[in-house]
Amino acid sequence: MRAMATMFRQPARQAAALLLGLAAQAWAAAPTPVNVAMSNAPDGTQSLRLDRSQVPAGPVRFVVRNLSADTVHEFLVAKAPAGPPPMARTGSRVDERRLEGLEELGDLGPGRSGSLSMRLRPGRYVLFCNEPGHFVAGMHAELIVTE
Repeated sequence: MRAMATMFRQPARQAAALLLGLAAQAWAAAPTPVNVAMSNAPDGTQSLRLDRSQVPAGPVRFVVRNLSADTVHEFLVAKAPAGPPPMARTGSRVDERRLEGLEELGDLGPGRSGSLSMRLRPGRYVLFCNEPGHFVAGMHAELIVTE
């Protein structure tokens, strides 16, 4: 009887260890939330505010809100270039084709929200709206991703 009890303990311990390991992996893989607020002011300035400027490498979930009452905004994320962002010939938009790792949530109407999930590697990222004139009016922010 004692041998039988010992025989069942080992698999139970292994199962418990496996479950604890899986739970730890799931916890580690939970995305880091970043809240993003986009708005425009009556004087024409645009803003993109983050609730944090730094996140650890790994999965990140951007929760984006367009706080503007009458303006469409879009949300894009790309690796930050070494110098200033490459602008299109008109100078009113960033040339998206020349950015590395670009991901886009797309257009958000006034008062709308959306989310974008990504896996980010360590480095600097630029988050911005690329509607004509919005980037140059200030609708961008930098996010640092740490090891």
